[in-house]
Amino acid sequence: MAKTIKVRAFGGAPAVDFLDLSYLMPMLASAALNDSPAHPLKYGAPIKLGGAIAQSAGKIPRWQFYERFARHMMTEPHEAETVKSRLFARWVANLYRGRKYQFVVIGPPLGSLVYLSMILDAPFLPLNYGLAIRHKPIHPDNMLEHVEMAKKWAAHFAKVDPDVHIVHEYDPVHQRFRLKHGSLLRCRFTTIPEAYDDFIAKNLAPNGAVIVVESRIGWRQYKLANNLSHQVGQPGGIPCEEYLFSSPRLDKFRSRFMQTEAFYRLNMPDEIQPESRFGVTPRMRLSVISSADEHRKNICQLYSDEIYLFNQLVSQLFLRGARRDGALPSRCYVHSGNFIAPQPCMHSNLLPVWSPTPCYPAFQFVESYLKKYPHKLEEILVSFEPSMEEAPDFIMLERWKEMLEEKAPVRFIGMNPAKYPREATSVFRQWNEIVRWSKRHKRPLSTPITIDTIVQEAEKSGIFFQVTENK
Repeated sequence: MAKTIKVRAFGGAPAVDFLDLSYLMPMLASAALNDSPAHPLKYGAPIKLGGAIAQSAGKIPRWQFYERFARHMMTEPHEAETVKSRLFARWVANLYRGRKYQFVVIGPPLGSLVYLSMILDAPFLPLNYGLAIRHKPIHPDNMLEHVEMAKKWAAHFAKVDPDVHIVHEYDPVHQRFRLKHGSLLRCRFTTIPEAYDDFIAKNLAPNGAVIVVESRIGWRQYKLANNLSHQVGQPGGIPCEEYLFSSPRLDKFRSRFMQTEAFYRLNMPDEIQPESRFGVTPRMRLSVISSADEHRKNICQLYSDEIYLFNQLVSQLFLRGARRDGALPSRCYVHSGNFIAPQPCMHSNLLPVWSPTPCYPAFQFVESYLKKYPHKLEEILVSFEPSMEEAPDFIMLERWKEMLEEKAPVRFIGMNPAKYPREATSVFRQWNEIVRWSKRHKRPLSTPITIDTIVQEAEKSGIFFQVTENK
C-alpha cells in the first residue's frame, strides 16, 4: 500500500522557518505597506488554551507545551525537500508587486530593517532565510549528532539548490528546545536571486535607489563542506568564544539540565566569517550592487560592524519624519526578537527600538539612546520575547524596568512581568495587544524620506555609507 503523505498549505510561501525574521519581516512589511494590521501567524483557541493551562501548571508542563509547539511549527522532511532559494526569492518579490517604489531595501533579516523599509515606504528583501526541519528527538548537547543531520541536508541542497550556502545554526542556549526536535539551517544566497534582480528592474522607479545594508558582524564558524558551515551560538550577550571554550555561567546553565561542563568545540580549525543571520558576504554585496548598476539604479550602501547602530539610524529617521509632520514621538516601543510591529508603529507614530534579545549589549544601547533622546516621552511600551530556557545572558526584567522608568512610565505589551521570561503564552498575545494600542493612538507617519536625509542620519549614527548615482 502506498504511503499517504500529509500536504500542508503555507499561504503561498515555501516551507521555511515560520518563526524566523526572514519570513516574518517580508510578510509584515508587505502588510504595513498596505496599512493592514494582519499578522502571518494566527493561533487557534485550542493552542492558546493549552498554552494557558501549561503556563499555570508548572515548569515541566510548560516545557512540554513549548516543545510540542516548536515541533509543530517545524517543517517535515518531505516538505523541506521542496524548498528552493529561487522559490523563496520569488515568493518574497511577489509580495510587493503591483506598483513602483522609490526605494528597495536589501539586507539581512535584522529586525530594525523592517522599520527602515517602512519609513522609506519600501519593500524589504532578505538576503537569507531559515529552515527548521523536524527530526526525531536528539539531545540538545549532542552536537556531533546534530552536525551529522546538517551534513545530510547540506548534501541534498548541494545537488538541488547550488545557489545557497548553508550555515548550521547550533545554539544550545537560546534554541535548546527547538534543537531537540529539528535542524536549524540558515540558507544564504550566494548571488542576487533572479526574482530580486527582476524586481529591481521592473518595480524600482527610474530615479529610485537600492538601499544595500551590510552588517559586518563576524562569528567563529567551522567549514564542514563547500556549501556548509557550522556556527555555535548567536549574537547577544554571550560571545562566540564563550560557547567554544566554556565559562562558569554556561556550566551553571547546563547544570540545570543535568549536564556537565559546557563547551561546544569541534576538533578542527575555526575561522571568523560573516555571522549566519545578520552578516553579509562581500560576494553577495557586490552581486546586489552589480544588479543595480546594470539596471541604472542609484545605490546607497550602509555598513557597520555594530548591529545596534542600524536601530539608532531607524529611530533617528522616525524622529526626523515625525518632526516634519509636526508630531514628535511621545512614546517608544522597546522590543526584541520576533516581536516586531511595523504597521502599528507607523500607524501611531511609535518610535521603534529593537534588539535581537534583551541581553546586556541591548540594555546598554537602549539606556544610552534614551538618555540622549532630546524630547519628553509620555510612555515606553515593552515587549520581550520569552526564554523558556531562561538564557543566562538575558537581563532581569526588574533591571530593565528600573532603567526605562528613569525616562518615562513603562507599559508591558503582551507579557506578564511576574511570569517573564518563562511565559510561553506571550507569543499568542503580543501582536493583538500592540495593534489594539495603536488603534487607540492613531497618528500615521507620512512624510517621505530622501537619500540626503538617510546619509545625514547615517553619518550621525556612526554608520559608513557610499552613494552611487546611475544616470
